[in-house]
Amino acid sequence: DGAPVVALQQMIIDGLVHNAELLPVCRVTNFKQGVRLGIHVPGTKDESGRDLYLDVADFGDHRKVKSRDMASHILTAPFGELTQTESTLRYFVRCINLYANVCLGRNQKALSFLLKNSSMPFQYDTILSLLREQTLPALIRARLTSLMIRLYVDRSPQSSAPQILYTRIWSKVKPAGGEHWGA
Repeated sequence: DGAPVVALQQMIIDGLVHNAELLPVCRVTNFKQGVRLGIHVPGTKDESGRDLYLDVADFGDHRKVKSRDMASHILTAPFGELTQTESTLRYFVRCINLYANVCLGRNQKALSFLLKNSSMPFQYDTILSLLREQTLPALIRARLTSLMIRLYVDRSPQSSAPQILYTRIWSKVKPAGGEHWGA
């Protein structure tokens, strides 16, 4: 129903804090043409044995699989059919979704963890530049939008303010000089 379960959120954040080496490492690079988002999951290696960094733009909307964009296909395809790079992207997307969900309900511990973690580029300006980047898959930008809403829009100290009532009802209006309207 969209309501946060605080005890579960706290348990997940505690697990993430104590196992941060399992989380994807993001690297944002600014170019004249735009922004690049590289991701690395610790422990993943390429064919030559070096750390595997993926350029998320390689999975952009320009690549189609069965009339769908590549990123959407990766999320719905059976896990056994994915390559290592595709499963790494899927893990990254799922992590972004998890981050947004643990921040639901203005969870301060989650907000603090995500905003202070140096391996995650979740500063306001960085997320905004990633959202503007047309080469990133729409799915990634949508997940980052959810995360941005939870990190920067729906967070404390927001409080409701009384709404100003601009209309007034006059119960007794008497025309001046005994004139009657509509007569």
